Amino acid sequence: MDQCDYRQNAPQSPHRDLAENLNWDMLGFITDWNWLEPQDNRITEEFVVYIYETICCRDLNETVDNMLTRGGFFLDELFEYQELNLSLQINDAQTAALNKCTAEG
Repeated sequence: MDQCDYRQNAPQSPHRDLAENLNWDMLGFITDWNWLEPQDNRITEEFVVYIYETICCRDLNETVDNMLTRGGFFLDELFEYQELNLSLQINDAQTAALNKCTAEG
């Protein structure tokens, strides 16, 4: 089982401190950014990239499932929406995280 112990495993960064202060709400960080509704102005594009670099596969899968459900998308439609609405940096970070999880099985 994929271990999601961010307090133990997340790389040191000022973004880590913010994520910890916000209780490692990985699903909230990504889905709010995806819908262009960040709830905290400290959540920046660089922060979301850090989250994608840090998120465990179990939480990433849950996050993608949530975005599919919330948006009423099929997977290809979600990626198309993101490509049109999110930055290349965010799209690249998500793709890298998904590829890592796919490789890990």
